[in-house]
Amino acid sequence: MTRSSADIPGTKTGRPLVTVGMPLYNNAAHIRQSLESLLAQSYKPIEIIISDDGSDDRTFEICRKLARNNPEIRLFQNRHRTGIRTNFNTVLRRAQGKYFTWAAGDDLRHQRAIEKLTSLLERYPDAVLAISGWQQFNDRIQHVFRLPDRVRFEKAEALELLMRHPEYIAGMFYGLYRTEVLRSCGGLYSDRRIHFEGTSDTMTVFRVLLRGDLVHTSGIYFSKKDTGLYLERHTVLSSPERLRTAFPKIIRYMTNPLLFLADCLSSLKLTFSSQMPLHDKLRISHATVLRLFRQSGHFFGEIFRTFRTGIAAFLRRG
Repeated sequence: MTRSSADIPGTKTGRPLVTVGMPLYNNAAHIRQSLESLLAQSYKPIEIIISDDGSDDRTFEICRKLARNNPEIRLFQNRHRTGIRTNFNTVLRRAQGKYFTWAAGDDLRHQRAIEKLTSLLERYPDAVLAISGWQQFNDRIQHVFRLPDRVRFEKAEALELLMRHPEYIAGMFYGLYRTEVLRSCGGLYSDRRIHFEGTSDTMTVFRVLLRGDLVHTSGIYFSKKDTGLYLERHTVLSSPERLRTAFPKIIRYMTNPLLFLADCLSSLKLTFSSQMPLHDKLRISHATVLRLFRQSGHFFGEIFRTFRTGIAAFLRRG
């Protein structure tokens, strides 16, 4: 289902078009609620580009029903699975808006989210990414994340902030970008130097922030769904059934140290090849190396706790 930008409500207001890209795969459980939060946005004009990557649940059917009565939605379905990187970049390639944000099929946006972030990018022409405070939720709110209470972070301090605080990445990755800047950076980053293709939200944001400043509102306008994998890693060994269903996820998780190292090497290379002053390069590099050690330590700590849980469960059954 394709529409031109002229079909989108609000295009004659003179305000810039914002594109929301939704790369989906088997999101039937939450996609209606997520889409309704986007359709309820106070900002117009907005287009929502959905690319369903061959879901085998009701994801595409639910989206098609909503698209019939909402001209903001442009709906596409891939004939075959294309994978995360290709699907994320497909929605970016189809974007017609001046500004762009990705949206997952189970996340929620506050009604004024796009309005707030668009106004920041309009006010600060040197900014390439606008974000808000955000929260992680499941059945309840689990964590709330806010950057320091400032509106604008210059390029070097924004990059240092990204590398020092890995917990900020979801809020940054799902922020609002200048579309052409994100495209010029290649969209969702993928590192093929390692033995498998690993996408990186951190390096995607890092490459964008090398082009300009970060702007921020401390209001909570974005809610990120907790997929439950974190809890699953700690309890999976206590149940043979859960172990069988989660085993592929655990195997993928075991590759994380390679991804941490790849991110570190890529960011160091990009930092020292940039035109930033030497003292900025050194502070960003210092934060990058510390991030590698912190993430690796956290990873091995989780592995230890997971196996300790499994051994305790095994002894109880014995």
